[in-house]
Amino acid sequence: MPNSYVIPVTEAGPNERMAFLSVVNFVLRNIVGVVITGLVFAVLLAIPSYSFAPSYTASTSFIVEGEPLVGRSLGLGGGTGRGPDFYVALMQTPLILEPLVEAKFEVDPGRPPQSLVERYGSGSSLQERKDAAMERVAGMIKTKISEIGVIELRVTAENPRLAAAIAQGVMEQIEIFNFNQRKLRTSEERRFIEQRLVEVGGEVRAAEDRMLAFMERNRQASTPALAMEQGRLSDNMSQKRGLYSSILQALEKAKIDEVRENPQATVVSRAVPPLSPNSRHVLRNGVLGFFVGALFATLFAFVREFFARIPDQSTPEAAEYMSLRTKASQRLRRSLGLLSGLRRNGKAAV
Repeated sequence: MPNSYVIPVTEAGPNERMAFLSVVNFVLRNIVGVVITGLVFAVLLAIPSYSFAPSYTASTSFIVEGEPLVGRSLGLGGGTGRGPDFYVALMQTPLILEPLVEAKFEVDPGRPPQSLVERYGSGSSLQERKDAAMERVAGMIKTKISEIGVIELRVTAENPRLAAAIAQGVMEQIEIFNFNQRKLRTSEERRFIEQRLVEVGGEVRAAEDRMLAFMERNRQASTPALAMEQGRLSDNMSQKRGLYSSILQALEKAKIDEVRENPQATVVSRAVPPLSPNSRHVLRNGVLGFFVGALFATLFAFVREFFARIPDQSTPEAAEYMSLRTKASQRLRRSLGLLSGLRRNGKAAV
């Protein structure tokens, strides 16, 4: 006969069954209080969420391109392009927020355009109102960078058209910032390359003069030393001419870049007014409140039953607890009586 193996089944012992039964009895004894407390907490958390004014979120996403300097390949200085992190931080600066809050948006139909300073500003001076509006708008802007470098801009406002208008306004300010910075950068690069072109041009003429002078002094150079010196002067002159030609090409490129209008941010999806408001999470907050209230009620019931059973125990710890509780109660009553007497004497003296 083939051998067969039967997995033994371990039955729960009496102690385990009694412990589980005690837990069940505890739950049944306090089920009403636990459920009622949970419902109260659920209502307390759900009602504020339901009473909040509806909000709307508009989103737009874009990709930023690198910004290499013109002279970097020539060894004339350069730097890395601005990445997504730069633009995320830029959206929270006055360079973007100040012109944004000063711009007027036509949001409410039938009403004249209104600036964000007029809508959100508070304070006695114009600068205080601007600062308040910028702080409010900065809190409405949320950003997220994807793994492939796409920047998602989300704006939450009380009006769907306003949310889309602010998101679009941020993009416009980023484009203006990029255009101004590129114009300033290319102008500085052009001036630097022009200055460098003059310097290298002088070096080319000096190398040509040295070569010319050498050839005039040594019209019939036949020794190895003179041939080596002629080769060195010729190589130096060729190097200077090549550098001059490269800088001249860089100057032409800088002039083209200075007048060319190419955006550094490519919009992937434009902001449109959302059709429905954001979820106020009433159900989620209600469920969370119910579990928090039920947990609180369970802990309270456990502590209450624990102390209620101490007088029925015959352990030394229980006897010490009862003695200390009686003494503490007596001292507390004497202290309260003393305070009451002092208060009555003070009133009588008055």
